[in-house]
Amino acid sequence: MAARELPLSVRDLTISPAELRATLGYGTAEPGPDVQEIVDRLTARALEICRPRLGFRIVEGRVERQRLTLEGVDFEPGAIIAAQLRKGSCFAVLIASVGAEMDAWLHDLREGDDVVAAYVADALGSVMAEAIVACGLDCLERYVAPEGLRITNSYSPGYCGWNVSEQHALFSLLPEGFCGVRLCEAGLMLPSLIIAWALKDGDEWPFLLSMLITVAVALPLTLFTRGGDGEMHTREGMAVAGLSWLTFSLFGSLPLLLDGACGFWDALFEIASGFTTTGATIFGNVEALPRGLLFWRSFTHWAGGMGVLVLTSAILPSIDGRGAHLARAESPGPSFSKLRPRLGDSAKALYMIYAALTLVEYVFLRAFGMPVFDAVIHALGTAGTGGFSCRNTSVGAYGNPAFEIIIAVFMLLFGVNFAVYFRLLMRDVRGAGKNEELWVYTALTAVATLLIAANVTRVFGSFTTALRHAFFQTTSIMSTTGYSSADFELWPAFSKAVIAFLMFFGACAGSTAGGLKIVRVLLLAKMAGREVLRAFQPRKVRVVRLDGKSVPEEMLSGISIFFFVYIALVLLGALAVASSGADLVTSFTASLTCVSNVGPGLGAVGPMCNFGFLPGYVKAILTLLMLAGRLEIYPMLVLLVPSMWKKA
Repeated sequence: MAARELPLSVRDLTISPAELRATLGYGTAEPGPDVQEIVDRLTARALEICRPRLGFRIVEGRVERQRLTLEGVDFEPGAIIAAQLRKGSCFAVLIASVGAEMDAWLHDLREGDDVVAAYVADALGSVMAEAIVACGLDCLERYVAPEGLRITNSYSPGYCGWNVSEQHALFSLLPEGFCGVRLCEAGLMLPSLIIAWALKDGDEWPFLLSMLITVAVALPLTLFTRGGDGEMHTREGMAVAGLSWLTFSLFGSLPLLLDGACGFWDALFEIASGFTTTGATIFGNVEALPRGLLFWRSFTHWAGGMGVLVLTSAILPSIDGRGAHLARAESPGPSFSKLRPRLGDSAKALYMIYAALTLVEYVFLRAFGMPVFDAVIHALGTAGTGGFSCRNTSVGAYGNPAFEIIIAVFMLLFGVNFAVYFRLLMRDVRGAGKNEELWVYTALTAVATLLIAANVTRVFGSFTTALRHAFFQTTSIMSTTGYSSADFELWPAFSKAVIAFLMFFGACAGSTAGGLKIVRVLLLAKMAGREVLRAFQPRKVRVVRLDGKSVPEEMLSGISIFFFVYIALVLLGALAVASSGADLVTSFTASLTCVSNVGPGLGAVGPMCNFGFLPGYVKAILTLLMLAGRLEIYPMLVLLVPSMWKKA
């Protein structure tokens, strides 16, 4: 069928103020009066000069496995999109444009000095383009109805794992210059990022200035605290841990702030998400960020994975004698096992294992063709079980099964208690094999993988593909890494329920993962079983055992209290998110994923979405929840106790 342009005017467009606010990053909040005046002025101007054009061409095609073929041209849209298009035999190639006049206007604003106006205009262009597409789909529905055809879903390169580079191939199906649009390398319809052209060069100076500010603040504090007795008890250890992670997040956010990439609450949320290895992001287009910032985001994962304070104890022996309380305050699990007589020696041993596993993953990714920078980013993110990617659609952007399998295996490995690896290095295979938590962790991963794979087979068209994606997402969620190989928000409800269930669990204690930890879940299950048996055998004394050893009642009581506080924080966080107008699924999973340090949730915070739409006060609360989850809750809560600040 020949290409056809549909009659369209600016009066046909519906510009949603709510969508514009969300695109600008305000979420449901209202901009200030000054910004609103700019928005109103530019909106009026955009409506004056916009010359919307919309056209389409209907072509025959077919879908085989994950390949879409249109008139002999092959596309790789990804498993999710391919599954949705599999039943179609005719496809409409749609093109929309805001017009050359508006494009020239946007270009002039970008070259000017008013950054705010340029940013608002850029958002307006995106919203108006989406409005044109929405209008076009309605027109197309009326056009094809007499032919017995029906419009289903619409997709475009750049989303859901469909590589944006295939826009060129799509344009080849349309006449040259159709609807006044010509595609070039410089305009692949990627969202424009103001900072890229505002700075005109690299992002070296924000890092340099951040370092100077940090040193300027740290030196006076160092001199002020000199001369103490050097003793550190549990109370001081918790306070230092809580305040240190807050400080790390505040100063770590400086490069983002100074670079202009985002505002204060966004920057604090992003870097706290990095250090706590949560991986929740406020950026919708991370590919537009400078590589220096991308590396910094992922390096915070690596530094925070084993604990910044434990890292410090490994390289600064002067604090070794006081470090046990710090390690205990931030240790990822109910107990901290000394692997060596001195904490510094233990930390160094752990970091040798940590660094070695990171390097091995990098080598494997490079061996299978991942670019150098991308391999570094994903190795750092996997090691810290963080999940920040340099691609908008995470690991799924590559469409490479080898990458997915390698990263999935290492996500599983980094979710294992590092004491197990230490025992293996000491050739204590029997001791490592007696770890009950490891066996439960492995079994739970296997069961969840099989359940999800069986449920999503019809989505991917084959069990092997479904099994690969199920294994990837299971290890990603259980290790609290948060990478995604597919948009599991589109999966059946059962699979999403399993994923939400796994968000609670986390991986093993003594790993870089977040969550409740398998050992706590295991002990809670054993305690529940004991209480059931005690109901009909009240006089019989039953001892809860782990790895063949009895668990003290004090520890069991502490785990019960921890579980209560954990759930309470999740529920309170969900209420905070809901207060912004978010739906129940979004509110609950956003809170859960932050407390558990997972990263993506469900609903509006799903794997292909971000947290940028939430208002500042919600991001501040979620930031505190991420820090509380990373520090096993108490070091953050203890800062709120007045007696904490009184001299003992």
